[in-house]
Amino acid sequence: MSIRFSERKYGVPRNTIYRHMKGNLSNKSGIQTILSSEVEGKLAKWLIDCAKKGDPRTKEDLKIAATDYDKYENDPPKFGPKGPSIKCLNGFFKRHPSVSVRTPENLGKASATVTQDDINRFFSKFYSYMVENGFEDVLSRPDALFNLDETSFDLNQVPRKVLAKKGRRRKFNYGVVNSREILTKLKEDEEANTKIQQEKSERKALREEKKLLKNISLKIKKKKEMILMVWFLTNQYQKRAVIVQRKTFYTNNNHIHSVN
Repeated sequence: MSIRFSERKYGVPRNTIYRHMKGNLSNKSGIQTILSSEVEGKLAKWLIDCAKKGDPRTKEDLKIAATDYDKYENDPPKFGPKGPSIKCLNGFFKRHPSVSVRTPENLGKASATVTQDDINRFFSKFYSYMVENGFEDVLSRPDALFNLDETSFDLNQVPRKVLAKKGRRRKFNYGVVNSREILTKLKEDEEANTKIQQEKSERKALREEKKLLKNISLKIKKKKEMILMVWFLTNQYQKRAVIVQRKTFYTNNNHIHSVN
């Protein structure tokens, strides 16, 4: 069957038939990704390797790496100035389900490098010290063992979510915990508490004093207003009395003149 006959019989464009015959077709569906599959595979492997080494990467690190690859592969770059969008990152995670977003645990270098031999060695030295100093019986007396608690303020920030292999149980950030950056408080500072209470009492007394002065000033103001009102009424009364006297005087004089 010729191409022209197939076009007439089935209504398929000739160019479509040519493409299928030559085999220049890809099995991919949907929008083409900005980075190639090979590059995305390298990024996924890089994220998993970093997590295994105790230095997991974040979404921001992934965006920076993807932007660098975009500048290297595409001219001009296809990503914007802010790098890949959230939609691009979600698509990347869907295409690579082995990478997932996890919350790491902060772990210091000393804790990360400790081994079972180190722990056994520590307890051996501890037991030898107790025997040498005559405290061996303490270990067999439960009443001589005490459990002490403390309140710790960790200055390290809450770890950000990182990218690691899906299903991995432990995700550690090595080297981020420093024992010197932890403030341990075993007992409240009585002097500091006393000082705080004194400051509170002084502020309260100052507020009461201001309130009292305000009330006194209001009372004085009211008294002044009352005095002014009395003075004003007194003057008005005196003026009216003078006017009444004058009217009486004029009335009497007119009566006298009329009688004459």
